[in-house]
Amino acid sequence: MSKRKPTNVPASVRARLENLARQRKAEFQLVLGEFATERFLYRLGVSRHAEHFVLKGAMLFRLWSADQRRATWTSIFSV
Repeated sequence: MSKRKPTNVPASVRARLENLARQRKAEFQLVLGEFATERFLYRLGVSRHAEHFVLKGAMLFRLWSADQRRATWTSIFSV
């Protein structure tokens, strides 16, 4: 049996992000910002322009560190 598709996708995404924020005991705005940044980077990565950018900045610190509460969410690109 297949899952039914949500009728209001933005509301569904928001609800899932709110649940994630509760699970992490984090502020919703931080989780929302993280989601927006990661989706932007994903979309850029699969675009035809991906090879023209180099990601620099603090984005990878989150992957390297056990601290998931980093306040720095800046992304710097070089063209």
